[in-house]
Amino acid sequence: MGCNPGPHVDATVALRRNRRVQSGEYEEVVEELTSAITCERGPHASNAASSFRRMAGQAGPATFLLQNTALLGRHDRRPGLPRIGCPTLLVWGREDCLADPRHGAEMSALIPDARLVLLDACGHLPTLEQPDATVTLAREWLGRCRTA
Repeated sequence: MGCNPGPHVDATVALRRNRRVQSGEYEEVVEELTSAITCERGPHASNAASSFRRMAGQAGPATFLLQNTALLGRHDRRPGLPRIGCPTLLVWGREDCLADPRHGAEMSALIPDARLVLLDACGHLPTLEQPDATVTLAREWLGRCRTA
């Protein structure tokens, strides 16, 4: 769900976020990410945004810096995707601004037995923004895996 198998898209933005968090602007950065992370017109947008804020608050600035910095050093995993030998379900929010759906399409094309599903009115958090649809997809996929 909502990932980028390649290297970081824009290290400048990530480094700027790190500097802002280090200078005491963690809450502001979280609010900006909250706006970008959810699809405002989604049925559970408000709850998803609240959950994200709560998780970010519990994690805190030190964990944010560790995670954000780790993303900067992310290796390109695309060459290994064709070696995935199991059925793979990729679930993406069509309005995901953090991990563009084109990453899902690219992964789906590279993984031999992959299925990509784009959820409308959904951003980066399908399990929070479209929980019913996400659970239904997972159950269907697990059912197919069980019979395969």
